[in-house]
Amino acid sequence: IPTELLSTIFLFAKAFQEAEMDSTEREDVDDDFPISFELVISHVSSHFREVAINTHRLWTSIQMRPGRSLECILTYIRRSAACPLDIRIDLSGCVHNPGGMTTEMLDIIIPQAHRWRYLYITSEREVTENSMVMQLCNCEVPMLEHLSVCVSDVDRADTNVASINDHLLPSILAAGAPRLSFLRLRGLAMHFFRPPLTFVTTLHLDQTKLLPIQYATFRNILTGPVMLRHLSIYGDIIGPESWPGDMSAISLPALQSLRICGVGGRIYSRFLLSIAAPHLQSLVLKDVQEHDLDNFWEHADISKFLRLKSVTFCDFDVSDFTYERMFRTFPSITEF
Repeated sequence: IPTELLSTIFLFAKAFQEAEMDSTEREDVDDDFPISFELVISHVSSHFREVAINTHRLWTSIQMRPGRSLECILTYIRRSAACPLDIRIDLSGCVHNPGGMTTEMLDIIIPQAHRWRYLYITSEREVTENSMVMQLCNCEVPMLEHLSVCVSDVDRADTNVASINDHLLPSILAAGAPRLSFLRLRGLAMHFFRPPLTFVTTLHLDQTKLLPIQYATFRNILTGPVMLRHLSIYGDIIGPESWPGDMSAISLPALQSLRICGVGGRIYSRFLLSIAAPHLQSLVLKDVQEHDLDNFWEHADISKFLRLKSVTFCDFDVSDFTYERMFRTFPSITEF
């Protein structure tokens, strides 16, 4: 097999493995990592090894986690040459200790920030005086397209601290992220680690801790991207006392798809009544219950959803009466 063709086959195999990992949502999986394809194929034969080592794009996905050797990370950086990097930093269950292995890893990867294309960070707990996320995201990232930040806890994080921090936007990547199009903020990342939003087209907001944000901040986050097309919201996010009485509109002129998964049920009606999304085509409601949408059915403006074609209920419990109200409110849907 010609070297160029073998190299292409390796890249396809690597892409297949990564697609399978993504399909199982490995961001939420424990530390049972499979052996990467490039490590396996480079130990088959001397010829395969030579081709693999010189296929620079094969070494662009770097996983950093407790127990990963620094030499392995350095090897990936060296073999990837000048290619864009996909970085996954998983420190679940660990505390960031100054001078420890984590700091050494950061010292290796931060100088490569100009090459980052994908950056996924998950941290069990961030220490304000020595935040790993802040260290990672205090640099220029001209190539960054995909950012996912999951922070379970921040020391001394409470409602007062979160309210103060609500006004600090952006709080990471202040130098700008001109290519950032995909953003996921999970847990306390919504409060403490928000990047510039201007060019984001896909936004996921996942609340995992009962620490609501202010409605004005929520509105600023959603309207920050000028071309937001896809939005996913998990959790109630906003406290009940923070929703405005007049339900002033959150303008989302480019939004095409919306996914909502509530916990207490308030988010469904209140958010749908708040938004102005004239180009919305797809709506997914997960875990919705019988009376969660009563307020929406009663006050909905049918003219706001004329382009809505697809509605999906997942893990729901509603009656036939709810279906009737849905079809009256969304007369243009063709898929359910």
